[in-house]
Amino acid sequence: MAQLRRGARQALEYLYADLDDIDRYALDNPAAVRKLARRIKERLQEEVEPMLQRAEQPSLEQRVKALEERIEQMAAGNVTRFRKAE
Repeated sequence: MAQLRRGARQALEYLYADLDDIDRYALDNPAAVRKLARRIKERLQEEVEPMLQRAEQPSLEQRVKALEERIEQMAAGNVTRFRKAE
């Protein structure tokens, strides 16, 4: 099984437990089912969704500027040539 990000396993276990409770209470207690469904939505929004979001990526302009700066550094001539052996 693939390794999950930190906190993901616990969040999934809570969601699975809530789904099991919904299955158990579905026939006898519709109010409990609604409450559990709301709890699942909250957990998805607060715990699971942030784990799925990508980190902020620099804009295209920032990436191009960084590459241009790197090219300038490489072309600056910091490297000296080897001398021929005499």
